[in-house]
Amino acid sequence: MTALLLLCDMKFLIIMGRMYHGCGHIPRYVRILNKTTCSMVFYLKKLTLLLLILSIFTATLVLAKVVTDPSIGKRCHEMEGRRKRKIEYKQKTYFLLQKNRTLRAKTPVYMLKLRRRLAQLHNDLNQRHHLITLQIQNLEEEIIRKGCPGIPITK
Repeated sequence: MTALLLLCDMKFLIIMGRMYHGCGHIPRYVRILNKTTCSMVFYLKKLTLLLLILSIFTATLVLAKVVTDPSIGKRCHEMEGRRKRKIEYKQKTYFLLQKNRTLRAKTPVYMLKLRRRLAQLHNDLNQRHHLITLQIQNLEEEIIRKGCPGIPITK
């Protein structure tokens, strides 16, 4: 079939003729191909392309309907919501840590009690930030283990 596809191309016919005879003469087996054979090959090309497109289309439809169980969808949706809430909480703790650092830097040295409270708050926020990071990592691993499609996991 590939030979028929290539032989219908006029450039290939000219190259083949020159390669075998050194001039413009086309070999006998190439001359056998007439317009009907070339048109048949043309339609075979189109039919093959159409079948390829249809197979890709049906494959995407089948893949889109893989998860049909509503309990899986609800569980995945709930886990995605939990993950979003934890990421928002992590961002809040990070910005509170930044604010705490600036406050500690601006606090005068003679305010010892305030400096101790800010240091204690800084340690508490660091612990919370580290804990929520671990919880998010654990939740993402759980999402992967449960097999929830379509949830982007960040690294």
